[in-house]
Order: sequence, then C-alpha cells, then structure tokens
Amino acid sequence: MRFLFITLAGALLFFSCSSQYTITDLSGRMVTLDNVIIGSDNTLFGLIGENEITIPLDEILTLSIDAKYKRVHKGRVLYKADIIFAEGKQPAITKDTTSISNELYLDIAPKVAGETQVGSISLPMKSVKALRKVVDESEATQSTKQPAEVPAGTIENPPQEAPAE
Repeated sequence: MRFLFITLAGALLFFSCSSQYTITDLSGRMVTLDNVIIGSDNTLFGLIGENEITIPLDEILTLSIDAKYKRVHKGRVLYKADIIFAEGKQPAITKDTTSISNELYLDIAPKVAGETQVGSISLPMKSVKALRKVVDESEATQSTKQPAEVPAGTIENPPQEAPAE
C-alpha cells in the first residue's frame, strides 16, 4: 500500500509545473507555493457559453472564482470564474448566440496542492478564491501585499477587525 502511495505521489509531481503560484483562500489567507498541481492532470475543466474547455495550469496567469454564481453541466457543478491567460492568450471562441452567457464557468472539484519550505499544502479548489502565477519576486510582493522578507510557503493571515466596544 505504501508503494502505491509513493508511486502515485511521484506521478502527481511529474505533472506539476515549476512555477510559483500565490493562492488566496476564501478567508483571505495567502500562501505562495512551488510545484503547484491541480487534480491529476494539472488542468481545469470549464465552459464558455456551451463550449467545453480544458485549461492547463501553466496557461493561467490569474484566476478568481465567484462562488455566488454557478451552473450544472453534465452532472458537474461549475462556478463563475475570471481568468487572465499567460502572455495575452485567449481561447478562440466567437460569440455563441445560442447561449445566455459567454462567461467562463469552472469545475472546482479537483484539489490544488503545492510545496512550501516546511512541507506540502493541499486544499480543494472550492476553497480557493484566487490563484496568481508569480512572474518575478517584485510582482509577488506587490500582488500579494506581502513584505519581501516573507519566504515562500508563509501564510499571511488577513487583517482582523478590532472588537466593537
């Protein structure tokens, strides 16, 4: 059984990309991870209008998920998402006049996982509010509002409101 787990973990790392991503969970905590993987094949399934799309993680520069809006497609619950693709890439889909909307909806059932300096972190995509590819260190500190001295893998807690008196 242990051999199977090690083999499976090795296979999952094979699909990982070497880029860093900053992940923000629903409570606003941010963590920068190395060797990020999503699901078993490092892709996200989605819909634009009625067109099915599979998006490789390495094509995503930023991703934000709005859990207030969802739809069901072939038994999968998909949530509204906004993606900025790497290097200005966009899917070549023209206006679908048979659809109510041409917005992007993603399947957030897979898990996202990555490595920190002290160990691995994984969480379900349904707990992810945003994901951002770290292009360079200066962008990482500006986009995540983390001080430069915070190492990758450090979780920044969201500001706490002062108790009402």
